[in-house]
Amino acid sequence: MTPITHKEEGAYWFDAFHLDPTRRLLLKEGQVVQLTPKAFETLLALVRNRGRVMEKDELMQAVWPDTIVEETNLAHNVSTLRKLLGQKGADNRFIVTVPGRGYSFVGEVSKESPASTSLGAFVEEQEGGTGLAVEHVQQALEVSVLAPIDPPVELIAKPRLRLRFSAVLAATVLIGVIGAAYLIWVLRAAPSTPIQSVAVLPFKPLVANQRDEVLEMGIADTLITRLSSLKQITVLPISAVRGYTALDQDPVGAGRELAVQALLEGSIQRAGDKIRITARLVNIADGKPLWTRQFDERWTDIFAVQDAISRRVAGDLMVTLTGEERTELGRNYTTDPDAYQLYLIGRYHWNKRSGEGMRKSVEFFQQAIEKDRNYALAYVGLADAYATLSSYHMSPPGEVVPRAREAAERALNIDPNLAEAHATLGRLFTDYYWEFERAEREFQQAIELKPNYSNAHQWYSSLLIARMGRFDEAVREATRALELDQYSPALGTQLGLVLYRARRYDQGIAVLQKTLEIEPNHVPAHYYLGLCYLMLERRDEALAEFQKGHAIAPNASDIVALIGYTYAQAGNRDEARRYQRELNELAARGYVSPFSQVVIHTGLGEIDEVFKWLEKALEVRDSYLRSLNTDPLFDRVRLDPRFALLMRRVGLEQ
Repeated sequence: MTPITHKEEGAYWFDAFHLDPTRRLLLKEGQVVQLTPKAFETLLALVRNRGRVMEKDELMQAVWPDTIVEETNLAHNVSTLRKLLGQKGADNRFIVTVPGRGYSFVGEVSKESPASTSLGAFVEEQEGGTGLAVEHVQQALEVSVLAPIDPPVELIAKPRLRLRFSAVLAATVLIGVIGAAYLIWVLRAAPSTPIQSVAVLPFKPLVANQRDEVLEMGIADTLITRLSSLKQITVLPISAVRGYTALDQDPVGAGRELAVQALLEGSIQRAGDKIRITARLVNIADGKPLWTRQFDERWTDIFAVQDAISRRVAGDLMVTLTGEERTELGRNYTTDPDAYQLYLIGRYHWNKRSGEGMRKSVEFFQQAIEKDRNYALAYVGLADAYATLSSYHMSPPGEVVPRAREAAERALNIDPNLAEAHATLGRLFTDYYWEFERAEREFQQAIELKPNYSNAHQWYSSLLIARMGRFDEAVREATRALELDQYSPALGTQLGLVLYRARRYDQGIAVLQKTLEIEPNHVPAHYYLGLCYLMLERRDEALAEFQKGHAIAPNASDIVALIGYTYAQAGNRDEARRYQRELNELAARGYVSPFSQVVIHTGLGEIDEVFKWLEKALEVRDSYLRSLNTDPLFDRVRLDPRFALLMRRVGLEQ
């Protein structure tokens, strides 16, 4: 018997079953038979090749193309199909096993509907011709849509037209059965609400005393990066899920806390060069798993596992992938497992956002690049680490920012469509190079490539509020970033910062207080909350926030400077001088931004000293200079004629 090829169109009928490849539907006597996507693919492949033995490898390749799976997955699908088709024991009506080889579909298959055949035969018999039979069926389908339920009297009165009405009635019944079955299938198979948001939890160890936090977090981070290329779905960033590492974590509870509709979780175990991963996608609405799958692979095949999980998530959430998204979903960025592991360690340390963590991340990203010179994501990681050392005043900008730019541009030479690299370049052009038009183009390109990349929205908001005081746009971008990661203290602080600069202090206070409820030790949130209080002349509350930040990070020069500023504004110049001396001591031990001295001298009203230190800040291209134009803290400084000249040198108009 000649195998049926994929190019042939139409449905298949066998026994009481109707298999529809177009709608991916199996019906039994008009009722939908529930099948998983891969079980459907298995049945379709067997039916298409009915009458011949499909070898196991051939069948697995047809069902799981470009994916490595175990033979047990195929055996499970076949067993499930036999049960659904009503085969028991030695019953070989449909699917038979050929020991040592594979499987064969042996049932009689027709490409023509039994219902349509009997209807046509009935009309042909009554009218005496095939042409009339076809005509009546076509007319029946047309009339069934438009005709009233009760037939007109003249149709009943004429025998020939009575037959035509019989055809209409039969066709209407057939259409009704198929329509009802399809509706049932849609209601059962599709979620009542389309899933538009997903979280990926850190994967847990199978054995409690064999934890590998880098690998657990890293697998989740990689899957998040891949799934973020899907424009129809919001995927929470790694910062949103970092705290969900408990072994007994309730996935449904986590999903509800994170306010997502679906959650991907799993377990992981590595022994030597072998790795076992179990992944599960859970629908948060009803707590039921959409699918569960286990992979036993060598560590060198970790990329194939990630491919399979990513594609399965997209498929089961019924996402229609563009060609570009399909490519991004399967992108590995490296094929070297050692480089990949070094990258994961770098990301792990970078996410700590500490000085020590940043420096360690630089080391590991560099090692990953040494393993694979074309590892674009490792270059982005290196660029972000250097950029953060500058923006957090951990290193002089002139030492690290040019290295950050070199790494980001290298990433784009490898992959021009890497959204993360465009966003990092936008950040560098904003904070250090002051090429604001180019920065805006980079941010816009990053957001177009990856609309749900929260860092791009965060950094873009800083540009908008600095360059021309585009406050409403800046608030929108910062709000969007926080929507994408509502539990991120950094993004909550960013929105508070933007509201402070827009002089919407009460709103800023509300956002920053909520941020500190989530993370009480986030120093930048204390910083900007204190500034909001200060602008409302609530100095005691402002000082309390600055002191909290100082207790958490005693070497943070920015906080020390603000405490001195607040005492100076309150008329206590002796205390202001004491904190100025503390600032000088910090500068003797390590790098301190000149901008910290600008803040204290501003509070003391020493304007000549302010401009002396502003010149030094200009020499090192301190990122805080871009904030001068809109920061309420420097309203008095902006009255000096020297200020407008300074802003022009920064590339900003007053």
